[in-house]
Amino acid sequence: MGEFREIYVKAVCGRSRHAFHDTNILHTDRAVDEILGSRVTSHQFAGVVTSAGVKINGSYDIHVWFTHSGGQNTTVLTKTIDYSRVISFEELGIDPGGCDNPQATVRLTHGPICSDGTLVAGSAIRCTVDVGYLIEVIGDTKLCVKHYPGACDDSIKKEFIDLFDDEFEDEFTDEFDEEEDLVG
Repeated sequence: MGEFREIYVKAVCGRSRHAFHDTNILHTDRAVDEILGSRVTSHQFAGVVTSAGVKINGSYDIHVWFTHSGGQNTTVLTKTIDYSRVISFEELGIDPGGCDNPQATVRLTHGPICSDGTLVAGSAIRCTVDVGYLIEVIGDTKLCVKHYPGACDDSIKKEFIDLFDDEFEDEFTDEFDEEEDLVG
């Protein structure tokens, strides 16, 4: 009745969510009395596919507001942090040979936020930055499908739908009001 064919499609070959916690030590030229607040701005990132997996390169600015000179003055310290991290193909659930021409799509799920800013020495501040990503690898892959020659002709569609109607899940067919919606 039909034969099998291999078709090439562009599909999501792997997907994963990852959260990262970076600890940064910032040094000031003054003795810090108290940390008043911290914030992360200017976050930029991009993901590229490498032989090891997906590499995310990015940067952000950390701003820390603190008091010094016996609480008499305040200063904002700003430092740009560059980062690079690799998520392996195994972590993404990908067989490296099963996805041709892979491309990475990286989206932010949360952050970056400075979750912790603490004084660790007289003039050193430890800031923990939390950020989360959704990483998808999209590429060319092949599927094996059953081919029914002439099945797309309007006169034959109803016969095939009736033939396979028993195999459809009830949830799928309940979405259609009438059989004409299935035919076209």
